[in-house]
Amino acid sequence: MELSDPGLHEASANFDLEHIGPFLTKLVGYVEGFEISDVAHIAGEAASLDVDSEQEWQYSVRVGGLQSPLRIRVFMDDIEAPDLYIFAVEPLIAKVNEAMEEFFEESGP
Repeated sequence: MELSDPGLHEASANFDLEHIGPFLTKLVGYVEGFEISDVAHIAGEAASLDVDSEQEWQYSVRVGGLQSPLRIRVFMDDIEAPDLYIFAVEPLIAKVNEAMEEFFEESGP
């Protein structure tokens, strides 16, 4: 995946389709400007993607008082098994990586 903004960092993982919404809901608590309605929209759009297709959404959010871009990309790698890519400033990506680890520990193998 190509990243056009060198100031952004990436967090990514492969999810079961039904876990995209619950995971992205965690982001709502980390930033201002990304809402539950955005999560529902992304989860719905992800569910309609064909295998080997992708879609990206861009938001302007506030992280720790600073304005920052947030890019979320979903690539449907396999049937109902999308890869989720999140691009943001480093402090947010650090939180996203921690949240991913916790999410996968909680949801089990």
